[in-house]
Amino acid sequence: MTIPVSRPTVSTIYAALQDSTVNVKSYLNNLNASIAAGSVSGSDVLASLAAASSLLEQAQSITTDAGLVALLVNYANAQVSGTTFNSTSLETSMTALAAVVSAIMSEYPKDASGYLTDRTFSSTGTVTWAAMTGSQFPQTGAAITAWLATLS
Repeated sequence: MTIPVSRPTVSTIYAALQDSTVNVKSYLNNLNASIAAGSVSGSDVLASLAAASSLLEQAQSITTDAGLVALLVNYANAQVSGTTFNSTSLETSMTALAAVVSAIMSEYPKDASGYLTDRTFSSTGTVTWAAMTGSQFPQTGAAITAWLATLS
């Protein structure tokens, strides 16, 4: 038996992109709700950032192949009736998601050298997260709302 090393099918790529997008949407909906409520968990912000960054990398690997994008667009439009998904839709969504990543990175607590200042050790070695408020993330909340508007 040989090892299958052929390229994944368009349906596999579409499903993976869709699953990742749903995952990031969940993270960012929760983060946006926390920002609006006024109390933000550093671990939630970092998990959201990791998920968003991963989706951007995934989309980048797709968008560098124009032929694959064309196949993906045709496949996506065949799956959902009334959909008008196109390469511009994907690019617009990923540009908006990149703005979320940028906002988180600029607003997350760090020192002048870029080292995160969101947690400390207690005297017993327990990690203690710093308290963060929603007002520390005004651009992040707005960027999340803008990205969510690119989804259907």
